[in-house]
Amino acid sequence: MVVLYQIEGGLSNGSGKKEIYGHHRASSGIGYETAKAFSGRGKNLIIVARRKDNLEMLKKEILEERPDVDVVIRSTDLSVPENAYQFYEGLKDYGVETWVNNAGFGNYDSVADQDLGKIGAMLHLNIEALTILSSLFVRDYKEIDGTQLINVLSCGGHNCCSPLSAKLKCGDCGEYFGSKVWHSNSKYKRTIWQCNAKFKGGSRCATPHLYEQQIKEMFLEALGILIENREEIIGDCRAVMEALAECGSIDAEMEAVSDEMEVTAGLIQKLVDENATRKLDQHDYRKKYDGYASRYAALESRLESLEKERERKEIQYDIFSGFLAGLSETEELTVDFNGKLFHRLVDYATVYPDGRVVFAFRNGVEISTKI
Repeated sequence: MVVLYQIEGGLSNGSGKKEIYGHHRASSGIGYETAKAFSGRGKNLIIVARRKDNLEMLKKEILEERPDVDVVIRSTDLSVPENAYQFYEGLKDYGVETWVNNAGFGNYDSVADQDLGKIGAMLHLNIEALTILSSLFVRDYKEIDGTQLINVLSCGGHNCCSPLSAKLKCGDCGEYFGSKVWHSNSKYKRTIWQCNAKFKGGSRCATPHLYEQQIKEMFLEALGILIENREEIIGDCRAVMEALAECGSIDAEMEAVSDEMEVTAGLIQKLVDENATRKLDQHDYRKKYDGYASRYAALESRLESLEKERERKEIQYDIFSGFLAGLSETEELTVDFNGKLFHRLVDYATVYPDGRVVFAFRNGVEISTKI
């Protein structure tokens, strides 16, 4: 089972056991999308947040899409320290496969205007509850294969960075673009983006610099073209995600390979023990041993390949899930640039010397714009 937990908030300015996934703050935002992603893979959930009504709505939505999964809700406020221990103790009847820490909030107020009660709650939640729950989970599950702890960081942790960072590539040399501020101390202050290697080496990179506003406008232009076929793209994404979520054949082969590895390891041990207690022909012994060892190594390599393939499918599923969530929210073209939407939809954009900027969206579609 997956445990997902979260608290409503965010950044503000003023054995017989069921296999469960857990998630803290699962009722909105990242928590909501994470819960939907895990349930889409057929995982049972424990979803946790302060507001029970939000949890009930999410549970209903999940069960409408996946009636085969179990969804357990827990309403608690983890900014209260003792609640963290009580919450964890209440999960003893479940076997937890994945624990997702997704709770937290922040405050942009100046130091002089801080509400110390709110600051105390924030520290209890963001640091104390996170540390307590992570430590308890690792203590109880560190020896159990297949378990994992996931700590989620929201985009609020990256507010010092532009959403364009590591998104613009140079079509001339392949380097990333970086931002520069022109006329920083005047009314003509502008943020421009140019290739980080533009002035490196013997020859200049031929791609032009771009004003930040230009990039945002070109993204909106490309987005407008993309959403002309919005429903078709959403349908295609769902079909791809369904295919990515299907890992039955991989899991079956992984189990078969693991079983064969266990048998092969047993044959190796039996051979070694026999050689230790009986005088075997060493030529025959070495031949048999090398054969078993070679077989084991081949099986180990195959298992590693299967694990990587499964992980690749999971990563691709998550990418498409984020893209689909962003596109589903965009029924009409927005007139303002949205950094979160840009990050969800765009893999990268390539700037070419002839002034073309090609946006590569996360679903594989490329749309060309012109400066």
